[in-house]
Amino acid sequence: MSNVIQYLPDGGEVKVYLIVDDQQIICSIKDQDIGMSETDHTRLFQLFSLGSDVGAIIGTGLGLQIVKTVVVLHNGNIELQSKES
Repeated sequence: MSNVIQYLPDGGEVKVYLIVDDQQIICSIKDQDIGMSETDHTRLFQLFSLGSDVGAIIGTGLGLQIVKTVVVLHNGNIELQSKES
């Protein structure tokens, strides 16, 4: 969540949706950031990869790769839907 928040414009909003049933847990995070390019989509979950539009925001490029690893280790899936604005 800290990654989501640091890329939000001032006053931006993050919504977290959680659906739980006997078979699965679905967590959806929706924000109002600037979106990302198609090129960034392809490398988003790779180690040490940062978006091309991060500007002065400092990061290691580990966050989403770690999240993906944990999700996959629990037999889950992770997906991205984003449009560049």
